[in-house]
Amino acid sequence: MLDQTNESPANHDTQDTPTAWYGNIEDAEIREWAGKKNFPNPQEALKSYRNLEKMMGADKNDILRLPKSGSIDELRPIWDRLGRPESPDGYELPIMEDDVIGFNDWFKNTVHDAGLTAAQAKQFAEKYDEFGKRVMEAEAKELELSRAAEVEALKKEWGHRFEENKALATAAVKSLANEEMFASIEQAIGPKAAMELFAKIGERTGEGKFVQSRNASDSLPVGKQAAQEELARMRQDKDIQAKLKSKDPSTLKRWQDLIRLSA
Repeated sequence: MLDQTNESPANHDTQDTPTAWYGNIEDAEIREWAGKKNFPNPQEALKSYRNLEKMMGADKNDILRLPKSGSIDELRPIWDRLGRPESPDGYELPIMEDDVIGFNDWFKNTVHDAGLTAAQAKQFAEKYDEFGKRVMEAEAKELELSRAAEVEALKKEWGHRFEENKALATAAVKSLANEEMFASIEQAIGPKAAMELFAKIGERTGEGKFVQSRNASDSLPVGKQAAQEELARMRQDKDIQAKLKSKDPSTLKRWQDLIRLSA
């Protein structure tokens, strides 16, 4: 006797297996993606997306997508969303208060074109200002050392005549120029060359006043005329003449120096 309730296993499986919830999605790519994720129902799929948003900490409208090419025109909207001011005037930069060459405007326009935010530009400006001050301090120190070296070289070159020539230069500056003008000349050609120049001017013009003294250790007079006047006084001074006859070293040296200056 045949069992009339017997059915084919294949027919049984086909009738009892329900269609997956994502099976009716028209977009084949999304349907395939959902199948690979193995979401049991739409609620689980939405829950997964929601958790992804929480993990990223931002709404999809707040998410920035970088362009593939990265051209300037494509990046400008991103820079704006990151905090770039609408215009260069939106930057507050603590640099170059005495702006004589338009550096501030140049800097603002440059960092704006480069896409820097207000905070980035401010930090950049502060660091730049600090670096500039260090450079200026280093240059000033180097200049000071250079000037000192020139003066030392001049002392060796002039020897015992250094104070005399320095006085000549000082007298010439007072007579022909002023301290500000001398400073400008000194800066342009260096202290050594400036002192040499004004010492020659002072010597030729006879600038400066002689302070009378019988002490042979005193500084020499300034100028040819002053030297001649002291020689005349020394010739009339019996004490000095006696020292010269006895070949007193300091008096004899002064006498010879005066003869050289008066020539």
